[in-house]
Amino acid sequence: MDSLINWFKSWKLVSWRTAVVAAVVIYGLVGFFVVPVIAKKIIVDTARERTGREVTVEEVRCNPFTLSLSIRGFSFPDRPGSTMLSFDEFYANAQVSSVFRWAATLKELRVENPYVGLRRFEDGGVNVLELMDDIEERMPPEEEPDDEGGLPRALLKYILVANASLDVEDRAIPEPVLMKFGPSKLELH
Repeated sequence: MDSLINWFKSWKLVSWRTAVVAAVVIYGLVGFFVVPVIAKKIIVDTARERTGREVTVEEVRCNPFTLSLSIRGFSFPDRPGSTMLSFDEFYANAQVSSVFRWAATLKELRVENPYVGLRRFEDGGVNVLELMDDIEERMPPEEEPDDEGGLPRALLKYILVANASLDVEDRAIPEPVLMKFGPSKLELH
């Protein structure tokens, strides 16, 4: 009888350990391989649905154990042949302390080589205004919220915007003008 009890106790321990290991393995596999595919699809589909434009995302990486997400090769067009917004990499590293602080806590937020292009085209259209019109046409009317609770709590420990550049272009005048600003860097601790 004692051997049967000992066997049952050891079986419970092995099953518990196996369940924990299996849960960690599944968590890792989903985080490393499934989340990036879903995140990339959500980014591209949401941009297409809300703006009617094809966003390019080269790669999305996720590390579920460090709670980090990286988006590489992002490009948002305004009209064919020109880019309104792009960056080489967006990196965010969250912290588990978000749960205890009741605030989204990011250890690091980094954007590398962001580019913004503001343009007035030959026909007088301005790319940002065209984008706002496209979004307004596609978005359903919003209902008035009952309670305005304010902004969600957030804690950002380190922010880096590296090699940012801005182009301001006017093609609607007889001699088109292009002004380039940057590269510039913003670092907040």
